[in-house]
Parts: sequence; structure tokens; C-alpha cells
Amino acid sequence: MNDMVPKTVMAFLVNKTKNMAQRELVAALYNENIDLKQLLDEDEATVKKREECALMVKSLTKSL
Repeated sequence: MNDMVPKTVMAFLVNKTKNMAQRELVAALYNENIDLKQLLDEDEATVKKREECALMVKSLTKSL
């Protein structure tokens, strides 16, 4: 019991803080004039890596 109580209290505090921070960040995001499309766009390096992986999968599948 001595071990569980502090861990439980900390878990509640961390979860509540996380939820409050997320709420505040989302509210700030919607209140400001930020282009959401730009935020949601994939990074060019990620797109290139994903396309290379798709080609590798296609090549490996063909070789099987």
C-alpha cells in the first residue's frame, strides 16, 4: 500500500496535467490564424523514404 499510493497520485497528476496541456494547445491552435494544411503536410524526406520503401516492397514481392 505504501508503494501504490504515491504512484497512483502521481499518475492522476500526470494524466490531468497532460489533458489540460493538450486542451490548451488545441485551443491556442484554433484561435490563431495558422494554416492547418501546412501543419499537416508530410515532410519531403518522409515522402521520399516512404516511396523508396514502397519500391523496395514491390521489388521484394516480385523477387519472391
